[in-house]
Amino acid sequence: MVKLMGMLLVMEAVAGGQVSLEDPVTTSARASRTGGSQVYLRQGEVFPLGELLKALIIASANDAAVAIAEHIAGTAEAFVELMNERARQLGLKDTIYRSVHGLPPASDQEDDLSSAYDLAVLARKAMEHAEIMKWASQPEESFRDGTFKMTNTNHLIRWYRGATGLKTGYHGRSGFGVTATATRGNLTLIAVVLGAGTKAGCFDEAARILTEGFSTYRLVEAAEKGRPVGATIPVEGGDVPEVSAIAGEELRLLLKRAEAPDPRVEARVPRLLVAPVRKGQPVGEVAVVNGSQVLGTTGLVVDRDVMAVGWLGWWRNWQGPQEESAPEGSP
Repeated sequence: MVKLMGMLLVMEAVAGGQVSLEDPVTTSARASRTGGSQVYLRQGEVFPLGELLKALIIASANDAAVAIAEHIAGTAEAFVELMNERARQLGLKDTIYRSVHGLPPASDQEDDLSSAYDLAVLARKAMEHAEIMKWASQPEESFRDGTFKMTNTNHLIRWYRGATGLKTGYHGRSGFGVTATATRGNLTLIAVVLGAGTKAGCFDEAARILTEGFSTYRLVEAAEKGRPVGATIPVEGGDVPEVSAIAGEELRLLLKRAEAPDPRVEARVPRLLVAPVRKGQPVGEVAVVNGSQVLGTTGLVVDRDVMAVGWLGWWRNWQGPQEESAPEGSP
């Protein structure tokens, strides 16, 4: 699972324009000699960076990890420095990288270290990149012009409903591990398992955690920033007949099903506004309510300017928004 950071660094470099997934990457002698899980790169072979990243994600290819690191940073050691710097930026306090692939070290070297929490934080960041998730969700894929078939090391992809990724790992001293992601409906979860005694037991435990999460929680998406909420509001005496109330900020709540069995989303706005009305003018709030308890709110604002018209229009435009524009119940 050390390779999770490598995936992230590649895609961030692509997003920043430093590299392209079409860049040709030449396999070094060092990369070709890397053991463990691999796609058997030969010294001098050239592949697009995207193909090697796909091998890294699907087949957990250690040789691809070294080739990628050398292409991005010049040497694997320099890439490890980038990994540790990014870990510090992300606040991964339990993580220390000493390799680009996570293989057990030589007798004079030290192991890579991380924690379940840090891996979950890292996975959430990696999931922002569509290419990572596209390849992480593939049960199998071809490599080297179709002559080599890669099978996803994450068995959950093949049998757990909603599984989307993300990365497996094994180390003789720490056992089997997986950072697993899954989506059902609008809820996406991350489960991290470390130290399992068997590969099957590792996937079973991840499935148990994910299932418990889906059974226990629901995601209420009450408002998206900048999007209308509720019905339009009529405007009296304006040059347009109605306006929309849009959310000033996002309102998403993760709720326990047992504690909030029937949450409601309420748009609390006045029944009528009187022109003139100004774009961005506060006009109420959207609330998530469970019984009599308000679980969360965010403000709503008017989506456009409305000028007053008619014989009283000049006076109202000069005076600005009237008190009638305030939400019902406001002081």
